[in-house]
Amino acid sequence: GINAEYMGMAQYDLAHYTNDPLVDVPELSLPPGIDERLSKKHGWLQIQIIDLTFNQPFVYQEHTLVRIKFWGESGKGVTLRPRNFRGDNLEMNPFEVRYSVLCPLLQFRKYLEDMGYLRFALVDNRNQKPLGFAKINLQLYLRRNPKDTDPTPLEEIDKVIPVFKTEQAHNVESDPPKIGDLYVKISTSFENPTRPKPKAVSYTHLRAHETPEHLVCRLLLEKK
Repeated sequence: GINAEYMGMAQYDLAHYTNDPLVDVPELSLPPGIDERLSKKHGWLQIQIIDLTFNQPFVYQEHTLVRIKFWGESGKGVTLRPRNFRGDNLEMNPFEVRYSVLCPLLQFRKYLEDMGYLRFALVDNRNQKPLGFAKINLQLYLRRNPKDTDPTPLEEIDKVIPVFKTEQAHNVESDPPKIGDLYVKISTSFENPTRPKPKAVSYTHLRAHETPEHLVCRLLLEKK
């Protein structure tokens, strides 16, 4: 979970975490390029933007959104609001997104491994101006030697990551300065593709294990 030091820095307002506006959670799919209509859903991945804090008062705070784009996605990806942010321009943006995974676990793990970093871009909702970025190295959380029957290829991520100023907003010859912290949760779950199928049993077997209640039902059915 989140550490005590960060809790103090964030100055949480518990009202921000209750009575969230009823905003539909986006339902997307991964990996990109797979036709959802023709593919089986093997699992899901969920991302939540829990909290964003800045090191100092930030003029864009009430207008900041977080954009997430997976490797290979077309367009601009999905735009979320930090859950602790409120504002007329932000209320209609959800703080979480859920992706259906349309390939088996081992293939999805390979996709995440090849992607490497998942990047979070902070933008000004008024003009889409880039403000900052944060990123997570997914390779650090991939499970080692997984099987297709495992519940997930990725350890749950519950982490505060640093936010840096965008290159467009600072001297590109120096390292970007840290401007804040982003608290992110990422979880995955997969269905078991080798779940045992029900075994067929004979009529004789059913009769041998028939209870008095089953007998009454059977006799009533046989009269019809």
